[in-house]
Amino acid sequence: MYFGRACRWIESGFNELFRKHLISLLLLKDKYNIFFVMREVNIHYSLPIHYDGLIKIKTKIIRVMRYSIQFEMEILNSDNKKCVFSRYRMIPVNFIQKQTIAIPQEIIDKIRLGHIKKDK
Repeated sequence: MYFGRACRWIESGFNELFRKHLISLLLLKDKYNIFFVMREVNIHYSLPIHYDGLIKIKTKIIRVMRYSIQFEMEILNSDNKKCVFSRYRMIPVNFIQKQTIAIPQEIIDKIRLGHIKKDK
């Protein structure tokens, strides 16, 4: 895997976690007029991921604040060995004004009340 593609996998893990446990990103946009963007990312590569190799992406929320959500993500190979570890922060942006806004309280409450599992 080309290292530059790791952010695509990070975003994919984020999208699936939200869709499965919180709200679809399309509904988030339609209901609250927001989308999330990656504010910062730290990636550690420990093993290569080979072309056409099977992978498993594990994503979990480690901290939620009013204006950002911090995540951890692991990519495991078919032998269940960690190839990539990432810690990143996503922020909500108003779809029309393109400015950072607060995370809807409904989303924060779902996360804090445990309506989300630890791993995707």
